[in-house]
Amino acid sequence: MQTKITPVISEQEQTGKTTKIINIGKLEQDTHNNIFLPYGRKIVLADFLSKAAGNLKNIVDRNDINRLCKAYSQGSTLTYNFADLLNATVLTELSKLVRWKNVRPINMFPDEADTLALGEHAKDKKTGCLIQKDSLFWNFLKSNSVKHLYPISASWWDWLWQPIEFESAIVIDPYEGFKGIDETTFIIRDKEFYEAVRVAIEEEKPVPQQFLNDVLSYPNSMIDIDTRVKVHTALTKIHPEVMGEVNYLRKQLHKSIIVGGHSLSRSLSVPQHIMMYSRRRYGNRAEINQHLGRPNGPREPIVFLEEEVVKYRKEDLKFKRKAIEEKVFDKTIEDRIRWAESQEIYNPFNFPSPKAKPNRVINGVRSSITKNRGSLENLTEIREVVWLGPNSISWWNNPSTWTGHKPGLAIKKALSEQHPHINIKGLEFKTMMNDDEFTKFRGTQRGAAVRVGKIPNRPGWAYVHIQTDAYKDGCSVFNEEGDIVLYSKNGEVRGNIEYEQTESGQET
Repeated sequence: MQTKITPVISEQEQTGKTTKIINIGKLEQDTHNNIFLPYGRKIVLADFLSKAAGNLKNIVDRNDINRLCKAYSQGSTLTYNFADLLNATVLTELSKLVRWKNVRPINMFPDEADTLALGEHAKDKKTGCLIQKDSLFWNFLKSNSVKHLYPISASWWDWLWQPIEFESAIVIDPYEGFKGIDETTFIIRDKEFYEAVRVAIEEEKPVPQQFLNDVLSYPNSMIDIDTRVKVHTALTKIHPEVMGEVNYLRKQLHKSIIVGGHSLSRSLSVPQHIMMYSRRRYGNRAEINQHLGRPNGPREPIVFLEEEVVKYRKEDLKFKRKAIEEKVFDKTIEDRIRWAESQEIYNPFNFPSPKAKPNRVINGVRSSITKNRGSLENLTEIREVVWLGPNSISWWNNPSTWTGHKPGLAIKKALSEQHPHINIKGLEFKTMMNDDEFTKFRGTQRGAAVRVGKIPNRPGWAYVHIQTDAYKDGCSVFNEEGDIVLYSKNGEVRGNIEYEQTESGQET
């Protein structure tokens, strides 16, 4: 028996995927055993069970596995609808039950299946070890214990690159009255707007008045601007009678304004149709989409966010609609991958989804410094160093304190005092907050003419790099230590320096 794989997809979030898979399972529950695996949060499982009540018969969970196995060993043909969390513990126990595939064919419905690696044994990029949940799921596929797999997701684009056969795709059309991206009112707030809120909380100061005005003007909202629980707690103190937290510690969903981070994401359905969304650093595309999809529903969504994120959201929807219209899951593996690699994907944050495969192409611009020696002749920056004083040394001893606006303001102040001849007023300014940020933000849409940060191994000293000419492949820039090195676009991906060519074909 070969496992058939039929993706269950939608172009947007909150379009009724749960109801759709319950209906598929309901049609086959007299002849098949169904295994439903909602996303691994108890609140999500509770939502699934409430919708399944009255539709699915004999709903069981991990606590019933041994009982069912014993019944099958004694010749029973009992049917079941298994429903439990999609996590490693459940998948480990479930392996006992799927061995009884000969009693009755098994359908499996993993929700948010873009978090699973469908096409390979997935390894953690940092440790090199197999990811337990992915490997357990992979074993189900290779054992052919499941007759029909229905992976479910609104963030399914990475499946286009999967070297596995799909049985077409089930596309979930939005229900009547659904309002999503096309009907959304986007209100632009730049990164600095919400950064000022975070800094105020970190420094135990009142939050900016404009933020308070937004909160008071939009009482039926989600505030999703930070993943830290201490920030959630601080924000709810503004109006505790109407504001509640949604995180791993608290689930105050009865409040009209809910504040959260990671929990305001996958598979969560709430009545709020307004969201304030921001991050210091944005994660992968799927994560961004899942958060921004929470306001979708029967009411017109209102979302506060950066202009660049609005553009990304609209371009991403355009790409998914095109893929659905052209029925890409009906194509052969080779044609599907060829189609996917021919598309221009707008991805300003340069992050693939969690399970992107080695042949995945990211059509974004990522700049990189290299270890190759540069030269003075094509140097496109000037460098100054500043002393921040003995009190700043703690930023080197405890790097986690190098946060917020404080380091950047200290460097600006030191620059004006120690190098008064340099005027950076009006120039885009960026503080490098961690090591990997140093290689980015040159020559991109998020670039900055002034880039500052800590000098490694020189406590108290900071660098200031000021752009003097356009960045291009093969020019020279400063690294953190002050060495002149070569610069490359997409250098981390291609691994070499590529030079721009003139119309005559000569390198420049």
